[in-house]
Amino acid sequence: MKKHKHLSIFLSIFIACLQFLSLQAQQYLEARILDFDKQGKYAEALELCIKNDGLPFATFLAGEYYFHGRKGIPKAQKKGQVYYLR
Repeated sequence: MKKHKHLSIFLSIFIACLQFLSLQAQQYLEARILDFDKQGKYAEALELCIKNDGLPFATFLAGEYYFHGRKGIPKAQKKGQVYYLR
């Protein structure tokens, strides 16, 4: 029984570490996307958003880029709506 308790504690700590790393990766990605946006590198920002469209921030921003258009990204409102609805 004691081994199971130690395993349970280890797994809890391991899962907490994975969640922390996932959050750090997400924050880093959001910072990169915003940095590209501020530099006017909209195509690069959109590419990161599309590659990571499971993240709410990336999905929303891809919708913004398509719905409103950006320099080098033609306006595609229907495509933008698809991203908004995800």
